[in-house]
Amino acid sequence: MNELNIDNLDSDIIEFTNNDKIYEEIKSTNKISQPYLTKYEYAKIVGIAAQQIESGRKPLVDNLPSSYTSPIDIAEYELKKKKTPIIIKRKLPHNNYEYWTLDQLII
Repeated sequence: MNELNIDNLDSDIIEFTNNDKIYEEIKSTNKISQPYLTKYEYAKIVGIAAQQIESGRKPLVDNLPSSYTSPIDIAEYELKKKKTPIIIKRKLPHNNYEYWTLDQLII
């Protein structure tokens, strides 16, 4: 069975910095692809956020339920609340790219 090379997926995850100019530019552009978070993007975001939490990053949500103890559970909760600071870069035909923020996507 062939192994999946996750480095060559059609979308990349980019950490989001609090730069309002970039954020407004991303929101104002017209999009071609569907506004749905794919299961691959979901898994990659949760994995990256869980690694960061395991390494010492504080959770980005207030009033975290006490039942969430593992980093994966906390990362999924953050993602569902759309608090994870990430931009998704999707590859389009003709080597073009499209950028999405989590608040633009349906999870």
